[in-house]
Amino acid sequence: MWNKECGIAILLAYNDIGSNPEANKTFSDFVRGKIRKIVKDPETAENLIPTYPYGGKRPVVGMNYYDVYNRDHVSLVSLRKTPITKATPRGLVTSEGEHEFDVIIVASGFDAFTGALTRADIRGRSGVSLGEKWDNGNNLTTYLGVHHSGFPNLFTITGPHFPVLVNAFAIDELMAEWILTCITRADAQGIEEIEPTKTAEYAWTDHVNEVGSASIHASVDSWYRGANVEGKGRAFYGYSGEFLTFQEWFRNAEDFTAFTASEAHAPVSSAAANN
Repeated sequence: MWNKECGIAILLAYNDIGSNPEANKTFSDFVRGKIRKIVKDPETAENLIPTYPYGGKRPVVGMNYYDVYNRDHVSLVSLRKTPITKATPRGLVTSEGEHEFDVIIVASGFDAFTGALTRADIRGRSGVSLGEKWDNGNNLTTYLGVHHSGFPNLFTITGPHFPVLVNAFAIDELMAEWILTCITRADAQGIEEIEPTKTAEYAWTDHVNEVGSASIHASVDSWYRGANVEGKGRAFYGYSGEFLTFQEWFRNAEDFTAFTASEAHAPVSSAAANN
C-alpha cells in the first residue's frame, strides 16, 4: 500500500492500527523507517518523522512529498526548535536568523468541526447559540453529528462528530440522504419542527467519547481534539469509530423514536436510538 501511494487508506491496512498501541508502534516504526530511507539528510528526516502514534494527527498523504526535501533548493525549518520571532520586509526571522522569501503562505484560523458554525452565531430556543450550548467544546454534544437538541430543523454536515477515518464524500452522501429522509417524512406527516431528545443526544455523544477514548486520538494533541486553537476545550470533535458502526446508528434512527417532532413540541418518544 505504501508503494501504491494509497494515502490515508494506509491507516486501514490493519484494523487495529488506530486502537492497539503495540500494533500502532509497529506501524509507526515502519513509517519512520520509510522516511529515513527516502530523505537523504538525517537531520531533515528526523524533523519530518512523527514522534506521536501515526494517525493521531492527520497523516501526510501527498505523492512524493518526502522526496521533495532532497532537492537542492528546498530546506526545512523546524519552528518547534527555532520559533518565529517576527516578520520583516524580506521574510521571517526565527531564533536562529532571518529567512528571505518571495511569497509567504500563512495557514491560520483552522478551527475545525465547530468554528464555522459558532461564527455563524446560529441560535435556537430561548436565543441560545450553538457556541453557548457547546461551551467552547467543554460541553460538545450532537445527535449523529447532524442534529442538535434545542435547535429544531437544524441539520449540519461536516461539523462536530463527523467521522475522521472515512472519505468525506461517502459520509456527506449518507448524511444528505438522511436529512432528505427527515424532511420528507416530516413534510408527509405535517410536522413543522424536528429535533433530537436530550436522551438521544447524550447516548450518541457517550458513544463518540467511548470510541474516541479507545483510539490513538486520545493520546495526541491535534486539531481532532481542538489543540490547535488557543483556549478551545479538549473534546473528541470527530468520530473515531468505524464507518459500519456509524451507518448502523443511522439505520437504528429510522424509527424516529429519538426525536420530538410536532408543532406543539410534544415528544413522540423519549427513547434514544439503539446503541
